Amino acid sequence: YSLRMISEAEARYYGENQKYGSLEELASQGMIDPVLGKGVRNGYRFTVEVKSLEPGFEAFSVPVTYQRTGRRSFYMDESSVIRAADNRGGPSSKMDEPLDADFASPFGSPRKSGQYNREVGY
Repeated sequence: YSLRMISEAEARYYGENQKYGSLEELASQGMIDPVLGKGVRNGYRFTVEVKSLEPGFEAFSVPVTYQRTGRRSFYMDESSVIRAADNRGGPSSKMDEPLDADFASPFGSPRKSGQYNREVGY
């Protein structure tokens, strides 16, 4: 959910500024909430790296405490495709599989069909 908010905010920020923004810039413009803008939310640490040579960004979400606050890490870039993997607390990358909508828990437990996806790390 938080990475989706970042994706929407980045699209708006880019439309207004012709560049992508950091978490701090997105929060200062009111495009994401201030808690997310500080980089930690719901047991996950969020970072955004704005590319310098070409328009783009990479967003990362990793558990603050691996196995306690979550196991999977998440990655998203300007394509808005969220990727996830259990990287033992390390960051995910564009090489990881796209997020499987059939999993709802940061611990990888399957959800029941039709149940709202409450994954906190994305």
